[in-house]
Amino acid sequence: MQKIILTVFLLFCFTIQAQDTDFRNQRKGKLFFNVGTEYRITPITSLPTNVGYNPRSRSTNSDAQNTGVAFYYGLKMFITKNLSLGFSHSVRYTLLNNSSASDIPAEFGYKESVYRPMMGFYIYLDYHVKVFKEAELFARVGRSIINANSSYVYKESFYNNNDEFTGSFVSESNYRMFTTNFAIGLKKNKFEALIGVHTTQDPPYFTESVLYIIPYFNLNYTIGKLF
Repeated sequence: MQKIILTVFLLFCFTIQAQDTDFRNQRKGKLFFNVGTEYRITPITSLPTNVGYNPRSRSTNSDAQNTGVAFYYGLKMFITKNLSLGFSHSVRYTLLNNSSASDIPAEFGYKESVYRPMMGFYIYLDYHVKVFKEAELFARVGRSIINANSSYVYKESFYNNNDEFTGSFVSESNYRMFTTNFAIGLKKNKFEALIGVHTTQDPPYFTESVLYIIPYFNLNYTIGKLF
């Protein structure tokens, strides 16, 4: 009788332990590979009255340049069952500079705007909180470089007090931005969906420091575990 009671007790303990098993424990110390897409919404900014547009960036449209779809791949290492460190690389085909009427030699004609694949590099920390049996919420904070590969040549002309041309200066510039990344998301099995913002105080489009916010939606899928 004692053996039967002992056997039932052990089975009961095993069942309780199996039910309490957290699926997150299996990922601690593991590196995962994921792919996804991101859609950036029209940027948000509030310009003070004394802030003007940077002459170097007047050939582009900042809203169009920072809106649209990006595709990316990434790596995520779980430091603990709740905390992960991630790195992603994205590619987005977008506007570099608009065409200029001064570049059209004929009386009538057109010239196409210049588009280019621009890249982004992201490093971030995610903290996960289990809310359902196979799903969890997470918060993200990180740093990013966006609009890499956006270099262009800029020519500036100078005139004297009589409006006579005195010379010009040619230099290289770009639309690269270093941003802080904030997001919240939902993870279920291998799928993640999140909404977030890229923010910076130093966008290249204005003459003074301005808070520049790029909202985005993100969907990604974990392909598998690398180790």
